[in-house]
Amino acid sequence: MQRKKIVLLIVLFLLGLMAMTNPSKVEYTSWAKEKAMAKSEGLLEKVLTTLFVDSTFESSTQTSNFVFFTVFSTEISKNEKVKVIGLFHNFIPLSLQEEESSVRTTVVPDKTTETSSKNGGARPPQDSLETPTTAASTINVVGSEGNFELPLIGVEATYGIDNGHKPSLLPKQPLPDLQVNLPADRASQLAVYWVNGGDDVRGYSYIAPTGWSVKSAAIGANGSTLFELISSDQSITYFHAGACFGCTVDYIGQYFPNLYDWALKNSVSGQVTTHPDWNIVPVGEHKVAYSFQNTKGKEVHGVAVESHGEEKQPFFWNAEVVVNDHELATDLLNSFLAGFTSLD
Repeated sequence: MQRKKIVLLIVLFLLGLMAMTNPSKVEYTSWAKEKAMAKSEGLLEKVLTTLFVDSTFESSTQTSNFVFFTVFSTEISKNEKVKVIGLFHNFIPLSLQEEESSVRTTVVPDKTTETSSKNGGARPPQDSLETPTTAASTINVVGSEGNFELPLIGVEATYGIDNGHKPSLLPKQPLPDLQVNLPADRASQLAVYWVNGGDDVRGYSYIAPTGWSVKSAAIGANGSTLFELISSDQSITYFHAGACFGCTVDYIGQYFPNLYDWALKNSVSGQVTTHPDWNIVPVGEHKVAYSFQNTKGKEVHGVAVESHGEEKQPFFWNAEVVVNDHELATDLLNSFLAGFTSLD
């Protein structure tokens, strides 16, 4: 009889302890973030992973609380789900292989090619039809992770100023090697898209997935540039604000909250758009990584770069991706930031 009482007390104690240590959704999200961060390398990848986990696990997780333990189910995509049991402030994946793969490499799929419709300021004109392209040999990529060649693709652009001259589709002089750290195994997935600046002298090179369709390649009258590629439910967009002072100031104020007061002081219109619902994280003095949901509720991840001063024209660049492969998205954004090492 005494033995049964002892066993009963132990059972009651364990049940009480389980109820007290039943983890919350916040603890689950923190655990998932730590697990993903442990698999990430480099500041930008860690920041992007943090933004991805925060947005995905917060909005796509269902909890089943059984008082003594909780089952967390997160839908990473239509084909990938994570199910984890939480008890004693610990988490046990019910499918470890699926969970590790999902957290490390997958970004929430986006079924729209729309990027940031919230952006203010003027952008160059866009074409709604696919832009003509042509392939032209290769270009060398040189970096610490390997040297290899990528296909070079010339893209026909639209221009805000028509001077009667039809720019060449391909560079007239060989392009210098690209100094960027890309894994060599990306060689079969990527290409360099080249856009003539309009005078057959200047040009813009963009690293992006090969085989994607060019939705827009445009250069505005003020020197602003817009380049967008799409592929089914994925997209990548590169944008430069050009020499439009007011536009550039507004963009800097939007993407760099710490510079909002400066932007408001220098704003031509006297107001600066803000995005309190965006996740914006600094990755340097002049760079940020960010994520947000566009107007159709899809996740967009991006990076932005700025420079400003009292006696110089400010500039603003950004790149945004909706890519199913999280590691590919990180490589693309890293390659974009490689062009601005002078600001580190």
